[in-house]
Amino acid sequence: SVPPVAPATTLGRLAELVSRAQGSKPSVQRLADDLASRFVPCVLVLSLATAAVWLFLLFAGDIEDAPQDPALKICLALQFGLAVMMLACPCAMGLATPTAISVAVGVASSRHHCLVRDASVLERGASRGKKTFIVLDKTGTVTEGKPRAVAAALWADPEVEWAEALNLPRVDAVAGAIAPEWLSGEAHQQAAALWLALGCAESAAPVHPIAVAVDRFCQQHAPGLRSRAEVLPGHLEHLPGRGFRAEVRLGSTSVQLHVGGPSMLSELEEAHPNVDWPRLRAWANRQGGASIVFAVAAGGAAAAVVALRDPIRPEAKRATEALVRAYGGLGQCEIWLCTGDNAAAAAVAAGALGVPMDRVRSGQLPQDKRALVETLQGAGAEVVMVGDGLNDAPALAQADLGVAIGAGAQLACDAADVVLCRSSLLDLLAFRELCLATRIAIYRNFVWAFGFNIIGLPLAAGCGYPWGISISPMLAGMAMSCSSVLVVTSSLMLNRFRPSAAADDMPASVAGDASATGGGLEEPLLGGSQGP
Repeated sequence: SVPPVAPATTLGRLAELVSRAQGSKPSVQRLADDLASRFVPCVLVLSLATAAVWLFLLFAGDIEDAPQDPALKICLALQFGLAVMMLACPCAMGLATPTAISVAVGVASSRHHCLVRDASVLERGASRGKKTFIVLDKTGTVTEGKPRAVAAALWADPEVEWAEALNLPRVDAVAGAIAPEWLSGEAHQQAAALWLALGCAESAAPVHPIAVAVDRFCQQHAPGLRSRAEVLPGHLEHLPGRGFRAEVRLGSTSVQLHVGGPSMLSELEEAHPNVDWPRLRAWANRQGGASIVFAVAAGGAAAAVVALRDPIRPEAKRATEALVRAYGGLGQCEIWLCTGDNAAAAAVAAGALGVPMDRVRSGQLPQDKRALVETLQGAGAEVVMVGDGLNDAPALAQADLGVAIGAGAQLACDAADVVLCRSSLLDLLAFRELCLATRIAIYRNFVWAFGFNIIGLPLAAGCGYPWGISISPMLAGMAMSCSSVLVVTSSLMLNRFRPSAAADDMPASVAGDASATGGGLEEPLLGGSQGP
């Protein structure tokens, strides 16, 4: 026998998301249910009224060619009443929305790698009329999320020989792909200890692209030493949006380590005043738009700065331009860039996307990103937030439409309304177009359901009887079934949905990554580590 699928597995979580979305109701469905609940008693009253009117007319002798037998008159009146009841069954109205939603959710997940939280997301994704602000995170959203260390600088207090007691082997400071720049002479053992502590702490930290890149970089500069270090249990403190603190055991000695980005620099300067921060800051400012990570160890005895570069996604500019067009053009849609990275790195990304600098926010903490979303909403606009990290979760939850990159943190995916499994902004464009197509399908279904009743009810009530046109209860029942079939067929036409050429122009690298990872649904979506 085949064991049941566990909820914590990739397949189990995907099935849970799809099932929840297909079973939810958008506001238009709640309106349809309300109309159907009122429609049924109205139909019963109309059916009885039809039979009563025909009984009166037939026995009053006002109908030519009417049967003379009283029993046949009663049967004819009941026939019209039953025909009204059979024809006006609200099945088609009840099927108009859920069938379209079920098909759309299936198309979104299976063909366009978009997981939706509930049916209302499809409705919000098709909204029009209001001005829309699309707020993009940088790392992992606009960029590929695979930063690579390109430079490093080291500073060590020459009067402190804290690394000597660790009994570490000498490590060539120029080993690996990058030669660190020494800002205070060479101190190889302190470099080895610092790289070892930093790499160990980053490997124990949340799975974030920058943490992975720093860990890989440190292993290059302290090869073979990983087995000699470990983060002490309970001594890893995460600082969302800034970095983390850790205590790393190196042999018989432990090293306190503070790691963070530019937003944590003032705190590091205050905690370790003996470090030559002006030289480290000056070096960081010369890196021309790179992401910067600062690390301080052993009470300020040694410090390091690592510069990382993350390539811009090749489809990012095309995707943002197409999204602006899809949301109504330049007058109706604006792209914003909001990142926790430094201003220089944000400017590089904004230049690649063509985003004006007055719409760029750098050095943003999680609460700052949420505040930006609230400010934009306060202007009467709808906000679409796209992000992938733990820092983005509050903003994703606040936005009118939160979109998470599927390879991002679990909390970001849980807070979002839509998860793009292939981590491509082009899938957001395809999702927007699918939402519009779904709304058209729902309206088309309602037009058919109501139009069928508007046309069919007068005939079922016998309005065409004087001219020899009438509908028997059997034909009315068949017509009612056909109307439901046509509504379902109309919804199934969404299976033929194809995104525009702009949305379907997926780079080969992205498509390859998606196929290699099972459509892009990676472990962080399943409850694994969460990025800072």
